[in-house]
Amino acid sequence: APYIPFWYPDDGCWGRAHEMRRLMIDDGTTPEKVWIYGSLHVHTHNNPTCAVHWNWHVAPIVQVQTDSGSETYVIDPSMFDEPVPQSVWVYAQGDPSADVVHTDSSVFYRSSSGAVYYDDDYSQTESVLAQYRNQLILRSASSSGPPPYTACYRSDIFIRDNLQDEGLEPLVGGGISRSPDVNHYRQELLNPTATLGSASAKDRDDLFEDIEYGQPNYLYVRLQNRGKAASGCEVDLYWMPPSTLPTPTSWNPIGSLSIGSISPGEFKILGPLVWTDIPAVGHYCFVAVLGNSQDPKPDLNQVNDINEFYDLIRNSNNVTWKNFDVEDVFVDSYLRYEFQIQGWPKIAYQSDLELDTAALPSQTSVELRILKRLIEGVRLEYFSQQKETEHHRYLLSTSGTQSAIRGMPLKASDCSEATVYITMPKSAPGGRYEFAVRQLVEGKEVGRITKRFIIGDHPYVANRRSREVHVANCEWVTKMSGRNKIAYQDLKLALQHGHNGCRYCLPEHDTD
Repeated sequence: APYIPFWYPDDGCWGRAHEMRRLMIDDGTTPEKVWIYGSLHVHTHNNPTCAVHWNWHVAPIVQVQTDSGSETYVIDPSMFDEPVPQSVWVYAQGDPSADVVHTDSSVFYRSSSGAVYYDDDYSQTESVLAQYRNQLILRSASSSGPPPYTACYRSDIFIRDNLQDEGLEPLVGGGISRSPDVNHYRQELLNPTATLGSASAKDRDDLFEDIEYGQPNYLYVRLQNRGKAASGCEVDLYWMPPSTLPTPTSWNPIGSLSIGSISPGEFKILGPLVWTDIPAVGHYCFVAVLGNSQDPKPDLNQVNDINEFYDLIRNSNNVTWKNFDVEDVFVDSYLRYEFQIQGWPKIAYQSDLELDTAALPSQTSVELRILKRLIEGVRLEYFSQQKETEHHRYLLSTSGTQSAIRGMPLKASDCSEATVYITMPKSAPGGRYEFAVRQLVEGKEVGRITKRFIIGDHPYVANRRSREVHVANCEWVTKMSGRNKIAYQDLKLALQHGHNGCRYCLPEHDTD
């Protein structure tokens, strides 16, 4: 539905909602209404005090078809400059325990007890609007002047959780743990703005390199200001091992970046922050926490349970994390990924673990190695049990599904290693594929690890067994098992990883 610009009153919502309903019907749209009851408080630049307090509020709603299905959007000019998802509208009114009710749009007024009244001829609507329009005229003639009140403008600097994230709170769609705005490189960028700040770069989430052990690595973050005032901010960066539940107690500080000012609508690149004390070879997860005087950093010491952690990652655009990796692979490649399954400090609970293999090539083999005690008494979905050892079991995921372990018992402060083994089929066509493992508590996603695989013709092939590296067309590559092949785009990186040049195709790098 088209967005209907309206006047600025911060009250008289039932009259405004009914008039908007009339205009929307005239435009060919059939809306409904959403009512909210509670101790509501909203920041606004349309009131001289910069805030309004309500016992109830109402606005028209429409159903919008999105990639994830039909979603309810609220059209409320008293709070937002654009239609927003209902969850965002409710959250912005500051009462988590508020009651929310939908009605047909013909309802003019609904009391908190459920009594409804109608205004089919819009006479009461016109009366309410006239009353509050006069109040607005009187207020505008006073020393306060007319709205908007620029003294109420504030910044809203955010860092994205995913490419669909527009900084709304709570997070709307797209998933967590794959921020496109935390990027790391093995060499300092000569022109960070050119690499990360262009219009095309803004819409990419793969503009980074693997972290390289034994040398400095350079971290950059991208920030946006969706508010109406300029301000600066500070960003703290943390690292942790790959985990499906990266509790704040597992975050290790790297350092901080700051910027003096970001204007409304501006997109800025900060960095580099140099990270030198990488603990070991491997993949790492990153967390960024930002804030300023208007919008302080969340207090991590106040995150004491799963619900508070969920609120931290879903309801705040001041926190993001990146547990997302891209790897070049060949058909018939054998891949191994280790990650941690974590419990909450001092609290035991049950959790679900899901492996999403639906986006992998057909016939891909995915096997999970997990501690026996974590699957005792659980329900398995699209998993078949394979071999077992003294402490572990191996579960084979059904290809092209979302396999799950339901009701996994986790001890307080649990931290166990799990391993995923993936074998790409020889028949896999070239292209990009993704795999994810995620953890849920009471149906809420609390962590995710995402891997993107790029199957194609890569210029260099290393042998994980012989530790030699070859050009892709070397005859020795044809004799190599797919399980031993490692794809490289950069020969220098293969040599840094301890591979020796083949004496036939790369004799200048043969040191044996």
